[in-house]
Amino acid sequence: MVAIAIAAVIGVSYCAHSFIELYKAEQNEKFRDSIKESFSMNETIRLDTQVDESATMPYSSISASAGLAWEGVVDVTIKRAWLYSSVDSAGLADLVYLPQPEGTNFLLLEVEVANIDAEGEYERKTTGEKVFDITFLKVPPYGDIPYFDGTLEDATPHEAYCFELPKGESRLLHVGFFVPDDGGPYMAFLGTTDKYSVPLDVEEKG
Repeated sequence: MVAIAIAAVIGVSYCAHSFIELYKAEQNEKFRDSIKESFSMNETIRLDTQVDESATMPYSSISASAGLAWEGVVDVTIKRAWLYSSVDSAGLADLVYLPQPEGTNFLLLEVEVANIDAEGEYERKTTGEKVFDITFLKVPPYGDIPYFDGTLEDATPHEAYCFELPKGESRLLHVGFFVPDDGGPYMAFLGTTDKYSVPLDVEEKG
């Protein structure tokens, strides 16, 4: 009887613990959803890492941040989005890093990035210089970027997506993505999560 009673207590405790952990996970997920922000094209998006990382989930010590690849404040504006059937039709066949998969189109974004007071997190091994990395910009479902026109002049193969942007300056950059040829809609995300998104108003170029 004692053994049965102990087993019952253990079972109840386990169920209660599981219920509590499930509740915490659900509340954290609701919190993450509540802080998601959607922006429009041609809207200047201020991405301040101090503000972004201050959002802490209620039942976790982990910050519900977007995973921005710098420290400080950067303004980002997605200005235009062109959709081509291929990198060839975009006139960029000799400039892409990756072959185009079957069943995809080529999406080219024009993005203005302004460095207010930030320092990039990527440290160059050759010089120790801190630079920015354009992979903070994503268009699912494919993760890799086949085209970027802002690469450092003396970039190593590992620095193909790195670019310089001194404090107080801005740059107009062009970034390409492969996307399914299903007509969209297409969405860009800023950071490593889906916290900040921009629905893309695409111009079809054929």
